[in-house]
Amino acid sequence: MLSMFKKLLPFLCLLFYQNAHAQTFEVLKERWLHAETDTARINAGLKLLENSYEVSNDSFITQNKFLHDLYLLSVKANYSTAIIKTSFYLGDYYNARSDAVKSVEFYLISLKESEYINNKNGISRAQMGIGLVHFTQNNWKAAMACLKKSLSISHIAKEPDRISTAQYLIGLCLNSLKEYKAAKFYLDSALLIKIKLKNKNRINECYMGLADAYKGMKIYDSAIVYYNKVLPDFTSLKEYYPLSLIYSSFAEIEFSKGNMEKAFTYGNKGFKYSKLFFHPLPKLFATEILYKIFDKKGDYKNAFIFNQLFNKLKDSIENRDFASQISVAQATYDFEKEQSLTKAEQDKKNIKYNLELQNENRKKYIFAGIAVICILFTIAIIIAYRSLTEQKKVAEALLLNILPKQTTLELKKFGRAISKNHNQVSIMFCDIKDFTVIAENLSPQQLVEMIDHYFRKFDAITESYGLEKIKTIGDAYMCAGGLNNEQSNPAINTIKVAIEFLTFSESIKEEIKNKFGESFAFRIGIHSGNVISGVVGKNKYSYDIWGDAVNIAARMEQNSIPGRINISGDTYQLVKDHFKCSHRGKIPVKNKGEIDMYFLE
Repeated sequence: MLSMFKKLLPFLCLLFYQNAHAQTFEVLKERWLHAETDTARINAGLKLLENSYEVSNDSFITQNKFLHDLYLLSVKANYSTAIIKTSFYLGDYYNARSDAVKSVEFYLISLKESEYINNKNGISRAQMGIGLVHFTQNNWKAAMACLKKSLSISHIAKEPDRISTAQYLIGLCLNSLKEYKAAKFYLDSALLIKIKLKNKNRINECYMGLADAYKGMKIYDSAIVYYNKVLPDFTSLKEYYPLSLIYSSFAEIEFSKGNMEKAFTYGNKGFKYSKLFFHPLPKLFATEILYKIFDKKGDYKNAFIFNQLFNKLKDSIENRDFASQISVAQATYDFEKEQSLTKAEQDKKNIKYNLELQNENRKKYIFAGIAVICILFTIAIIIAYRSLTEQKKVAEALLLNILPKQTTLELKKFGRAISKNHNQVSIMFCDIKDFTVIAENLSPQQLVEMIDHYFRKFDAITESYGLEKIKTIGDAYMCAGGLNNEQSNPAINTIKVAIEFLTFSESIKEEIKNKFGESFAFRIGIHSGNVISGVVGKNKYSYDIWGDAVNIAARMEQNSIPGRINISGDTYQLVKDHFKCSHRGKIPVKNKGEIDMYFLE
């Protein structure tokens, strides 16, 4: 009987734990849903998030809604600790979903709140999160900058696990930048800590990083030793991601030695494993080495296939739009932070000065104040009335600056804007070449000042031709002609605006370069077609246009080159009698097939 009880004991313990855990989850969920005060709800939500939610049966979407609700409640209650945690977890969530822009936005919220209350742990975590987003975008230098900030704070806070993780990730960045000796230093340091912490999975990751460093230094024997250290564990656990990387690395080593057959065997195995994992990075390595092997063997058909696949994967990882928007978000955050510090310092000086002034003049003002109080009261009423009138004018002017005049009138009259169909609207997208690279070489103030210098002039040019500015998206500028029922040909005016954009940017090129050390080169795309316009949102109005024509216009810009204006066949038919154009032929466009394109001469 005792023997049977001993056999059943582990099962009974597991059953008890699962039952207790389920009860805890339900109790916390009930408190989260029905607590009487916001603070009590937030505290229950945080416990639910940290202790139970990861292992609950709720879907990703349900968890995301829960996180958003908890974050919004934390903001409403101005509960800093909860804001830091929930915004960080939302950053993690969107990073896992490969939404780099939203991920960085929430990490920056967590960082800003952590800095506000001087929460070192929160600052370190947020910097590491931002670093990981840059890491997944192959933006190694930006990733290292964030990771080194996290590492510095983690040293002060004496957090060995985070110290070693930051060192490990910095080592991987240095490997990717081919700075292998520096990478080995960081990876060795991380490995020593992971061994002390007895974390088997993290130890294997460090071995992988060191193997890559030795491979980069062409010390192939040491690289193979480290790869073989982890291969049995990853094979038994069916860890397809590292298995693919290991076999692709074996293929690369054999390729370097000239052993093409062995290289192909390993490369093919790496490619098969890469297809069993959702992330594109292992496929990127596998397709690159297979392309090299086929090219070396003279099998140019397969070499072309794998080269095409490699470039497609590389484009999907290094998303230019994401990188631009992330750079702008980071620069805006840095700029606002510096402005905030400057304002705080100035406020201190103003308070000190005002206190001193008040003490000196207190006696004078007491006697003088009684005598003039009635006059001041009368004047105050008059000023208040005038101020109210002026504020109304300012508000109307601000609304006209955000929305078209007709839309503004509709909002004032009906309280809502009416959506409209427009025929033969010409949409223009203007984008900056190599914006992410330029942004890395400028301070936040310089970057914002430089963009503002160009876009202010673009606004004036757009307005002078009767076009409507729609919005700016990161480093891109979007406007359209034909939305305001102009009598003239909107396509002609849109092209004139594009010409003036390029003329202006060329005319100030040397001036801007002398001032900032960099200058912008713009590429422009234009397409004409039918769109729908309207206003979305309740609290912050946003005027926008939708339709297939908008997507095609964006593709025109993406297929243009710096300093040139690329127009579609539809736009060409509207302007061919007014401008000289050169036919580029039918060019394939994503999701649209082949489209006639023309360069404006």
